[in-house]
Amino acid sequence: MPLEEKIKYSSSDEKVQGYAANLGRSRSQTNYWSDRLFLNLQPEENRKLKFWPQKPANFSKIIDEYSKKLTRFSEAIYKAMARSLKLEEDCFIKNQGRKMAMSGGFNFYPSCPSPERVLGVKAHSDGSTMTILLPDAQVAGLQVLKNDIWYNVPIIPGALLINLGDLGEVMTNGIFKSVIHRVVTNSEKDRLSVAAFFTSEDKKEIGPVTELINEQHPQLYRKLDTDEFRTIFFEALSQGRKTLDALKL
Repeated sequence: MPLEEKIKYSSSDEKVQGYAANLGRSRSQTNYWSDRLFLNLQPEENRKLKFWPQKPANFSKIIDEYSKKLTRFSEAIYKAMARSLKLEEDCFIKNQGRKMAMSGGFNFYPSCPSPERVLGVKAHSDGSTMTILLPDAQVAGLQVLKNDIWYNVPIIPGALLINLGDLGEVMTNGIFKSVIHRVVTNSEKDRLSVAAFFTSEDKKEIGPVTELINEQHPQLYRKLDTDEFRTIFFEALSQGRKTLDALKL
């Protein structure tokens, strides 16, 4: 969409939701190259519809349907995680509360004439229990860090990519790990992606599941509520630190 359409949904008066451009130098002196729209999707009462674009006309209908289907899909993944650890099937769902939250990040990475000088998104781990990503079907750019080496995530058209966030590692007491990742830019092609971030309900205290704490596996992370976690997460993100380091016991 043209800029005049985008700025109708600017996030200037809101901490998180809305449209923002990130084309230039940040406080950390890293150059960024992306446009993004961030929206609360579930539960519906968390939505601020003034930030939901009216163009294209079917945007709201499609995102509403997509978010409801992803909620059911995420529950299947949480149940599979619980079964793999021999826990009650609904354990991780109950741990996040009846109104488990989902937000959406709609990301546009324009082609960049100097891709070696910028990042679409700097290295970070997500502040979620789980993230479900719908990546671009044709243009690569996502990289994950393992053993201090950056690996390109391959393109599988139509596939959803699932990774654990920091709260997911906390909830599983470190058994499942959050993923450090970043996005690089492309000199010739634009790239799009849609990320759905799942977290516990507002004001909910979250911590390691009790059944995963024992003599062989002592508690690694402290309990905290969602408001405290958000503060720690955004401070760590702005300073280039790992959120989990501030949560360890």
